Amino acid sequence: MAALGCWFAYDGYVAYPATPAAELYAGAHGGDKPQNEAQAEKFKAGAIPRQKQFMALAFGFAFCLAANVFLLWRKDYDLNGAITDVDRRDWQKKGIIRFKVDGRKVTLDSWHHQGVKAIAEKL
Repeated sequence: MAALGCWFAYDGYVAYPATPAAELYAGAHGGDKPQNEAQAEKFKAGAIPRQKQFMALAFGFAFCLAANVFLLWRKDYDLNGAITDVDRRDWQKKGIIRFKVDGRKVTLDSWHHQGVKAIAEKL
């Protein structure tokens, strides 16, 4: 999302202002030429703010997404009493441990997930 925001920012602040209006109009309308210069200028006058609006939306969405990910990573879970039925049959041979958390089955594989060995020691 942030990369998309940068793309819209480049278009809105650098590329679109530097591009002639008729060329910008033709690029957006499949190569069709504008009927007159005023039509091309009107299109360009609307296209530049639109790119800036899309930039703001993309950056806003990227910020919200990053904030949610950060908050989820920082969340601490209290699993005391919630973990039941620990199955260690495949732990020594394959590094796989299975258990139930609030009735739902969870399988952790130390090959695919970081920190599984520390979790297995606590269980």
